[in-house]
Amino acid sequence: MSMLIRTVLGDKRPEELGAILPHEHTIYSLQGAEVDHKSAYDREAALQLAADELRAVKDLYGVSGLLDAAPFDLGRDIEFDVEISKRSGVHIIASTGIFGVWGFPYYWQMRDIDAMEEFFHREITEGVVGTGVKCGVIKVGSGPGLIEMEPGTSEDGGGRIPISKDRAFRAAARVQRSLGVAITTHTDPSDWDSINIGSKQLDILEEEGADPSRCIIGHATGTANLDYLVDLLKRGCAIGFDTIGLNWGFSLDVIAGVVVGLVALGYEKQLLLSHDRWSTEVTRPPIEKDIFKFEGVDLGFLHREFIPKLMKMGISQDVVRQITVANPQRLLAF
Repeated sequence: MSMLIRTVLGDKRPEELGAILPHEHTIYSLQGAEVDHKSAYDREAALQLAADELRAVKDLYGVSGLLDAAPFDLGRDIEFDVEISKRSGVHIIASTGIFGVWGFPYYWQMRDIDAMEEFFHREITEGVVGTGVKCGVIKVGSGPGLIEMEPGTSEDGGGRIPISKDRAFRAAARVQRSLGVAITTHTDPSDWDSINIGSKQLDILEEEGADPSRCIIGHATGTANLDYLVDLLKRGCAIGFDTIGLNWGFSLDVIAGVVVGLVALGYEKQLLLSHDRWSTEVTRPPIEKDIFKFEGVDLGFLHREFIPKLMKMGISQDVVRQITVANPQRLLAF
């Protein structure tokens, strides 16, 4: 059986995508922002800005694939992704799933695991409702407050629920078990301070039958604890150093040192690199927090700045190709 990557323009052979940025965003938005006057933007200008930047990284660095890691509750615009893919020639992989870090949208607070499973499954096999455009990965997330119950919160509703009760993770695992599709996760930097949050996520996914080799634990840039990361990698999952250039606490030198250390331990086939930024200046509403500022960090930053740093520290071109081309091609194919 041939392995294919499901893009917004149809299924593609992995080798058609070349290097892939496996955790980015095209437009970022929180549910409800679309009705705020401050969220209005020039759609045509945004489309052209995104297409121009994607075309540039394709021409300069051979990046011809990008995972838009935004499910519906992070502002996913499936028709936007289709259009920028056509204009730029870069293949876009769309995400189903529920981000849910700040609580599920109210409708999904009332839906059980079976309903979520059906929803994820249909977005992959039938397409996003009203479009026919199919998703190629499942995105789920955890965040602060999901480790332990807080006073006044609901165990079976939305809000700050324990991750052990998170239906989105369990539904994602069931769909992965059925279709073989990859799962990629959001972890919050603050959670890594107190617990191996990646391991906690993987525990839940495996309880529902997920294959760790088809799971990507995201934002490993949130920790410099090699013991945490090695524990995860020993279980067979991939980890994403996917906030390169984003101000999440650790310097590029520290992150590079962690990556080099894991390569030295033989884990280069389980590592991914990306920025977690958006290819337009569109956020709805405009983001003001410094953590989300991207001065000097475009979609070429990884290849222009970070990878040369890794190579100066002894990482070979073959390992770079493994991490930026072979690994995402393998993980996103099903």
